[in-house]
Amino acid sequence: MLMHPQHIMFYSSDKLAALGLQGVLEACASDYSAYQQWSFSEAIAECGKRHPRLFICIFHENMLLTGTLNAFFTLQQRYPSMHVLLLTRRLVPLFNGVGQYLPQFSVMDLKSPHKAIINRIKACLGAPKSARAASTVDIMLSDRALQALLMQAWGCSIVQIARHMAVSTKTINACKMQALAALHIKTRHEMVDLLMLIDELRMIVSWLRMRPEAKSRLSDATIAAV
Repeated sequence: MLMHPQHIMFYSSDKLAALGLQGVLEACASDYSAYQQWSFSEAIAECGKRHPRLFICIFHENMLLTGTLNAFFTLQQRYPSMHVLLLTRRLVPLFNGVGQYLPQFSVMDLKSPHKAIINRIKACLGAPKSARAASTVDIMLSDRALQALLMQAWGCSIVQIARHMAVSTKTINACKMQALAALHIKTRHEMVDLLMLIDELRMIVSWLRMRPEAKSRLSDATIAAV
């Protein structure tokens, strides 16, 4: 049986963070029923049963990011009126860059002040489309950069990547550094996270290139799943 659409679904990879979020929801969304899921995949499935107005995700350091980009794109297609709010400290610029192509998807730093998080939740619940600042990250990397990063994720060395792509190691290193700067990747931990998602990012970028109309940022059109 379908539930009333004015509900909030939330998932957290950390139990203490989930308790904190419950307190925030009680303070700002007392008129809404909140449902918690301990599995990200189950939360995605429950969105189809409960049809929540807002789906909140908290990704802590213990969260395996593989599959999350594809999941958010799929949600955009299946439930175009549902807002998705991601709270995390991991790859925030990258998720923001991807979010420019998902009208109902927004990202906040997990350490943002409670007041800012409350205001964002209220905006998601009260408006057809959440307001957001423009991202400074452009996810539309070159094919060479995406291929080099993907091969690195597979465990290939710079020498192997250069040999496969028939270019010098200097070219590969320069291409890689430009891509990391474009995505605001600054630490070793962020690099590890990026490599978890690089294949999904590559498919998303390829999909956007084949559909120029989808590259219109913050359009009202629903983006199909990759």
